[in-house]
Amino acid sequence: MAGTGEFDRSKIKAAAFDLDGTILLDGAISPDTRRALRDLNDSGVNVILATGRHYRMILPYLKGLPFIRHAVCANGAQVVDLLNRRTICFSPMDGQAAEILTGRLVREARSTQILLKDEVLISVFDIVKMGCELSKRSSRKKRYEIFKWARFVLEPVSLVSKSGNTVIKINAYFSDPVARRDFQADIEGKYPLEIASTMGNDVEITARGVNKGSGLEALCAHLGIEPAQVIVFGDSGNDLAMIRWAGWAVAMGNADPAVAAEADWAAPPAAEDGAARMIRELFL
Repeated sequence: MAGTGEFDRSKIKAAAFDLDGTILLDGAISPDTRRALRDLNDSGVNVILATGRHYRMILPYLKGLPFIRHAVCANGAQVVDLLNRRTICFSPMDGQAAEILTGRLVREARSTQILLKDEVLISVFDIVKMGCELSKRSSRKKRYEIFKWARFVLEPVSLVSKSGNTVIKINAYFSDPVARRDFQADIEGKYPLEIASTMGNDVEITARGVNKGSGLEALCAHLGIEPAQVIVFGDSGNDLAMIRWAGWAVAMGNADPAVAAEADWAAPPAAEDGAARMIRELFL
């Protein structure tokens, strides 16, 4: 369990929310969840986003949430001051490892996304591959959302090589969970990496020791906030590190069993505005 002792809402200074599967469902944050987040912010709690997405990919959702100033992005590899569009913390992957893995994944995976500090690269050859289903859990809207923000390139390996060690994360989607497990087993221990999975057939790769927990820790140190003063909301494997770091944790009703096992509370599923309901139960 994340928390120890009795929960005292008056001591909570920050609440970090995962996006996909927690407050974001089918490409939208519901009006009820937006209201609950606003009310939580108005009560004096710093509302933070903690996501595997590149920071550019979360900007469309901030139009109705102008009070959210900070985000832990790319699984902790980039912490951003959204108000000033300023990077607070930046943790790139080892350049050689990023280049080697990009080459392998472009060949072996169904789709690969290379997240740099300021943009996302995808091989043009993935355009055809992306017409196939990436995951039973992925909605059509989410699958094709990348066309809005990615740069399609002919030679991603060459661009990674020339990027000057600014690769912060690599996402890859395989044809099935077995292919993903085989790839992960082959690379673990060979390179200084941290690997998470959110859908079973995917890998999310960052530098060793870089995850949502490390990113949230860096941001809270910047803000002068202790772990015991933080509550987090999540649902997937890439949320485990921040659940273990924070003082308190809420798992969504649709959460992976491993996430639910380490949380202090179970919220209703995201499809039922579970985060909003838990915010009201705990704080309002």
